Amino acid sequence: MAKNKTYRNAIIASMQNTYIFFFTLGIYFDYIPWNLDRLKLVETDLGLWLFLFGMFNLISNQITGRLIVPKIGTRNIIMIGTTILAVCPLLLVSVSSYFTFMLVSIPFGAAIGFVIPSNQTQVSYIESKTNKIYTPIYQACSVQDHYLEHLGQLM
Repeated sequence: MAKNKTYRNAIIASMQNTYIFFFTLGIYFDYIPWNLDRLKLVETDLGLWLFLFGMFNLISNQITGRLIVPKIGTRNIIMIGTTILAVCPLLLVSVSSYFTFMLVSIPFGAAIGFVIPSNQTQVSYIESKTNKIYTPIYQACSVQDHYLEHLGQLM
C-alpha cells in the first residue's frame, strides 16, 4: 500500500513539474511584446530566438534521455533543469542587448530538454512498476496546462 502512495506522489510531482514549465513559459509569453519593444527587436529576431531555443531543447533532450538520466537519475536532472528554468525568465526580462537576449535561449532550451524527457522517463518507470497506464493522463495535463496559460493571457 505504501508503494502505491509513493508512485502516486511521483506521478503528481511529474505533473506539477510539467505545470511549472508551462506556467513559466506562459508568463514569459505575456512579456514578449514588451521585451521586443524594449530591446528594439523585430519579429524575425524573436523567430531566431525561438529557433535557437528549439535547437538547444532538441539537443539537450536527446543527450538527457540517452546519457544523463541513466548516469545521475531523473530526480537529480529534474532538479537541475527546474533550477535553470527558474532563472531564465528573470534573465529574459533583464537583458539589455540583442546578443544577451539570444544567449538566454541556450539555458532556457536546455532546461526544458532536461525536464520534459526526465518527467516522461519517470512516468514510464511508474507505469512499469504499477501496471497502470499514466502517460495519457500526464500528457493531457501537460496540454491542459498549456491551454490554461494561453487562456490566462487572453484575460
